Amino acid sequence: ALEVPMLRGWFERHGPDAPQMVNMYGITETTVHVTWRPLKLSDADFGKGSVVGVPIPDLDLLVLDRWLQPVPFGVAGELYVGGAGVARGYLHRPGLTAGRFVPNPFGNGRLYRTGDVARRRRDGDIEFIGRNDSQVKIRGFRVELGEIESTLSTHSGVRHAVALVYNEQRLIAYVVRENNELTVEGLLEVCRQRLPAYMMPSAMVFIDEIPMTPQGKLDKNALPLPDLNQSVGHRAYEPPMDGMEKIIANVWSNVLGVSQVGRHDNFFELGGDSILSLQVVAKCRAAHIRITPKSIFEYQTIAELGEQAEFISTATTQPTEHSIEMLPGHDSNQSVAARANAKEAYPLSPLQSGILFQTLYEPEVGVYFEQISGEIVGAFNEVAFSKAWQVVCDRHAILRTSFIWRDVDV
Repeated sequence: ALEVPMLRGWFERHGPDAPQMVNMYGITETTVHVTWRPLKLSDADFGKGSVVGVPIPDLDLLVLDRWLQPVPFGVAGELYVGGAGVARGYLHRPGLTAGRFVPNPFGNGRLYRTGDVARRRRDGDIEFIGRNDSQVKIRGFRVELGEIESTLSTHSGVRHAVALVYNEQRLIAYVVRENNELTVEGLLEVCRQRLPAYMMPSAMVFIDEIPMTPQGKLDKNALPLPDLNQSVGHRAYEPPMDGMEKIIANVWSNVLGVSQVGRHDNFFELGGDSILSLQVVAKCRAAHIRITPKSIFEYQTIAELGEQAEFISTATTQPTEHSIEMLPGHDSNQSVAARANAKEAYPLSPLQSGILFQTLYEPEVGVYFEQISGEIVGAFNEVAFSKAWQVVCDRHAILRTSFIWRDVDV
């Protein structure tokens, strides 16, 4: 993909139209050329995203979501190409053809699924972002690294930007600055305006240049390791003031994997999320401090959270944990106590943790409760029905599974 900011020197030497520079997007399966756009000097200030323009007259270009529905202006989606240029398929590869050449839900013919990510600008031009196989999943969210890089590159002080995943759960941005005046806070402001919270980088690393392999690709192994203690959520360090704040700071340090947390550091800018907030609540409970997941979202610094938290009497508190318990199948020869002792407990998956978080955050909503009632017409054999239902429960572990939140005073 052409990075237009790299053309500043070319425009300065040759001017805007002698010769005219045209950016085109194309792929073999659509008979090569799909879009075109004459470039001008002002495009060099747009950012890293490559503006490829509009389709040539015999082709259609759609930006769709995973359900083959159009996405709004400015929202990233996958590019689909339709029209006269779309090929018939891959020779002797019917499976691959079926996966890439799909029926057009908006008309006749087929669309070619490119695997490229793009967005449509307000002026109608298409901005190419990158490949969708560069998507990663962070704490349950799908994240397009190219969109983070494109957002960072819209800042005039950024020459190049690379976004990567560190330790499978943190987004790290590596930035080459145009000058030393560029600050982390300036980049954060750009990200806050255009990116959702789960796509915010946990740390910004300024480097002199992007390391490349001899083949011209990013050399990830040559990038410096990020210092999470210098993550974007850190403010000027001010130590916790009292016992309550010290305990909470220690819990945050443990959960977030940072060695030092100040009382004005922001939980979510340090890399926290809704699932990690459950761990914070559990560990604080174990340390005899009562907080809720909702309070972490409302009071995001230790100074704010410490004012809302309260100590719990150690004589009336059980350890806190969040898990699922699988109850054993029915056995008439097994006592209730024996069956209870036989149950197994497992840590929650990220999806289950999200369900538990939502339930604790808004307990009055009951969004995950499902109640089904049915009417039986005719003779009813209660014993037979009970045995049949028990067989179903014995065969399906999920029907014997419950969320156990040990978070009550006894």
